[in-house]
Amino acid sequence: FPIGSAIEVTGFPNADGLRFDLDNVQAVLIPADQVNQSDQNNSNLPSLTTVAAVRALSPPNAAQALPVRVTGVITYNDPIWRQLYIQDRTGGIYIKYSGAHPELHPGLRVTAIGMTDPGDFAPAIVAPKFRVEGSAPFPAPVPVTSEDATSGMLDSKLVTVDGVVHPMKFAEQPNHSILSFELYASFGQIRIFTAPGFPD
Repeated sequence: FPIGSAIEVTGFPNADGLRFDLDNVQAVLIPADQVNQSDQNNSNLPSLTTVAAVRALSPPNAAQALPVRVTGVITYNDPIWRQLYIQDRTGGIYIKYSGAHPELHPGLRVTAIGMTDPGDFAPAIVAPKFRVEGSAPFPAPVPVTSEDATSGMLDSKLVTVDGVVHPMKFAEQPNHSILSFELYASFGQIRIFTAPGFPD
């Protein structure tokens, strides 16, 4: 089928991490307006459009895979483990994605169109599609205080911490080397994990 064709696909779903593949499929051409009608029928729920709206969800509500359409600045991207953080004017959030996205990098403004997930600590966005909006300035990093460090209120936000670096070490993961170290700040010890592209 040419790119842009309206088709209906029937097959067998197969879970592949956060992605589903369809195996042994049959596909037939359908009228384009039938696709549009199908989209309208499946869009009963409005998309959550801010990070704060997603993070305000209770774990049971976040587990319902609610639709999300959030625009923000990428503050961190790990292309090996396929995870990133974005931040909008209301806060920061963790996003887990699948597939290769070489276009994603910190400082890029993107719209993430995905679904909610309860996450391990706070609600997250999973299985997104990305629409690149162009470059954008980083949000101003928030200085961390001892109260902030223990409250969890700055989770997924860009922060700054001053301290003394203690010896660095490599924590080897499969296909993913992480340089880590302890940073001794005025309010205690912090474990730092660097990004895959951290300088030598």
